[in-house]
Amino acid sequence: MNDKTVDTEIKSESKLTLSPKLLPLSAIVTFLIAYTHFFGMSYRKSFLEGVGFEALSINISPDESIYFAVRGLTGAISKLLKLEIELFDLNHLIPGAAFSIFFIIIWANKKYQFIKKNESEKSDDLIRSFIDKMTDTFFKTSIISIISLFSAYFLQLLLAFLFIFTLATLWIIMALGIAAGESDGHALINKTICTDFDWADEKKKGINRVLGCRRITLNDGREIKGVYIHREKERSYFLANDGAYELNANKKVLSYRPIYKRLENNITNKIIKKQ
Repeated sequence: MNDKTVDTEIKSESKLTLSPKLLPLSAIVTFLIAYTHFFGMSYRKSFLEGVGFEALSINISPDESIYFAVRGLTGAISKLLKLEIELFDLNHLIPGAAFSIFFIIIWANKKYQFIKKNESEKSDDLIRSFIDKMTDTFFKTSIISIISLFSAYFLQLLLAFLFIFTLATLWIIMALGIAAGESDGHALINKTICTDFDWADEKKKGINRVLGCRRITLNDGREIKGVYIHREKERSYFLANDGAYELNANKKVLSYRPIYKRLENNITNKIIKKQ
């Protein structure tokens, strides 16, 4: 191997080495890629649980995970912006109490100085000097003690708040997909899946064509209307007005979870009549 070959190999290896300046950027990109897939997967799984298909083992491709992540974040971000963190009411009073004590001590000291100026001139200078020194020492010691006490207390509160805030932030980041999926799933269950299109509705003016619900025929001959929630090679998950259907490739019902609707009198529930 000649010197030119060695020099070429050294140059090629140096080109493959990542610049230290790019390491933080590459770490951020790697985290975002991994988190996007995790968020999309958790959102999809929680959404399926929300509409009645629990404990599913699903596999989604990277592009699907990005799609579900964007779809879930659309609603999750709006919920996150409404999040409010409130401290205990007692903690709101602590700063005011600390400043009040501080100013009370200052007022007392000024009052003492005023009284001291009006003392009799016949007082002994030595005793007065001793009292002044003791008063000054006591005053300074009291101020330092009070400031130290409240500073330590506020520091503990600050550290506790930062610790809780850090844990809460990590929890929100990890649970955001789950919360968004469950919320969207429950929202879908709480409304009618398929309804008749009312052409007389003022909001529907200008619409001339509209897609209806999907109709499928089960292997027992029944026809149901609804939407596919999730499809795999051997399984499909169909949501209708009356419930959630798990079907095999031959449209055989493997499992069924009915949807219950509260009566207008809010006394009892009834199962929606099957279509």
